Amino acid sequence: MNNSIREEIPVKEIIEVCLNKNIPFVTYSLPNSDEWVTLIQYSAHPQHIDIRENLGNANGFLFSPFVENTRFPSYFLKPDLICKGLVSDKDNLNLLNSCNSFENFLNKNQEGYTTTQEEYVQAVTKIKEIIQTGQINKLVLSRVFQMKFPEDSSPLKVFETIHSKYPTAFRYIINIPEEGIWLGATPEPLLTVTNNQAVMVSLAGTQSLNSSRVDEVTWEEKELDEQNIVTQYIEEKIKKRGITEYSKTGPVTFQAAQLVHLQTQFSFSGELIKESFGDFILSIHPTPSISGMPKSKSLKLIPGFENYKRRYYSGFLGPVNSYREAHLFINLRCMRISDNQVSLYAGAGITAGSVPEKEWNETNHKLGTMLSVL
Repeated sequence: MNNSIREEIPVKEIIEVCLNKNIPFVTYSLPNSDEWVTLIQYSAHPQHIDIRENLGNANGFLFSPFVENTRFPSYFLKPDLICKGLVSDKDNLNLLNSCNSFENFLNKNQEGYTTTQEEYVQAVTKIKEIIQTGQINKLVLSRVFQMKFPEDSSPLKVFETIHSKYPTAFRYIINIPEEGIWLGATPEPLLTVTNNQAVMVSLAGTQSLNSSRVDEVTWEEKELDEQNIVTQYIEEKIKKRGITEYSKTGPVTFQAAQLVHLQTQFSFSGELIKESFGDFILSIHPTPSISGMPKSKSLKLIPGFENYKRRYYSGFLGPVNSYREAHLFINLRCMRISDNQVSLYAGAGITAGSVPEKEWNETNHKLGTMLSVL
């Protein structure tokens, strides 16, 4: 008879070991959930995954970039160890302490670059000129802000603050040895599948809540147009899959911290995308809420205006249990930490009605989500 007593330790101690040894891991909480879920892959680096071919049978955590290429691939973390909640077995801590550290292969690119207000405002003006020619009707222009990571903080402390401050968002901290540490609190689902029900959300249009109540918010034509572009895009993608039975609700005003957005929700049977799960996701991403419309033209224009690589900002991420259950979110309101440098990201949808200074201010409001936890 085994009379040994199971000794528990805070899961934070396990996360600290992973951070110190550069072991690949992710800790996340779903929106409106307090539960921490920690997945650790101590046996190997997270693999590059072909989403179109392999996602339907995958079980783990997906971390995918804005635009996939050989430099910024999609990673799939297959856990060797899963911890649910705020405590874990001390045996798990001992196991990780016995593991070798992972070498740091950081994929560096333009470290230290920060978008200036002058650059951003000039870019908005040029984009509006292109819109007037009829080539595009929307383009999402993002920016990066870089700063030193605070000496009196740690990535885990930042995650704890994010977790408590933004309970309605998808909150996460992930370490990929090739890419650094990413943290975020994103309000925008890409696709969720639970209980055989698939849900997609069109989220676009932004304003600061200030002292108003959510039911008092009014929207200008510019934001309504911006949201409608994304909604039409998602509805067309659903119909192209031959899905005719779906529900559509919205647009409604959705609150995310001190910002509000316009939201429309679609839902349909998960069985309808079972055989083409990965392909369906890639047909949607990137949506016009993070790229523009038409998408192909916008994706060609964005690099010339942004002067930096988005990497995994505005990509998508989340836990996947084959096609049966998935919680995939667009990677917004996020930061990247590498070599004690923090990169913060934000973007705004530029349309014919955009006012350049207002778009700059909108990105400032969005940056505030992560700046407030630093």
